[in-house]
Amino acid sequence: MTDRLPLRPVLAIPASRRCADVLFEMQRERRHLAVVLDEFGGTAGIVTLDDLLGELVGEIFDERDGVTADAGETELLDVDGALGVQEIADRFGVTLPGGRETLGGMLTTALGRIPRIGERVVLGQLEFDVVQASATRVERVIVRRAEAVSVTVIGS
Repeated sequence: MTDRLPLRPVLAIPASRRCADVLFEMQRERRHLAVVLDEFGGTAGIVTLDDLLGELVGEIFDERDGVTADAGETELLDVDGALGVQEIADRFGVTLPGGRETLGGMLTTALGRIPRIGERVVLGQLEFDVVQASATRVERVIVRRAEAVSVTVIGS
């Protein structure tokens, strides 16, 4: 093998550094991960950009965290299209077609094409609203319990 892997040196920071200073340095260096060193130069742990932002501004939810509505309202999940179908089925306690496939793959299979932004697909007991998609994949979907039980496409 003569091909070399493109490796970048890891950012190493002392445990005594302030979060804001580390965040600034990670942004400047365009790094998303840093190794935290203890006073003896050993590894105390790692810190991510998400960890630092969470400490400074509060908890940050991303597409894999899911967003849950207040009590008494319908449960909503904002998820990545690459999330496994089984994870959503387990979360809502339902059975979905697709088994090991991704959510985007299941929606594409159900429609016979890649869903467009703004489309709503009802499969079984769940509704799927496509909120972000490209020409080649489903990127973000809002999932909630459906009122009707069927396969329906609503939208453009």
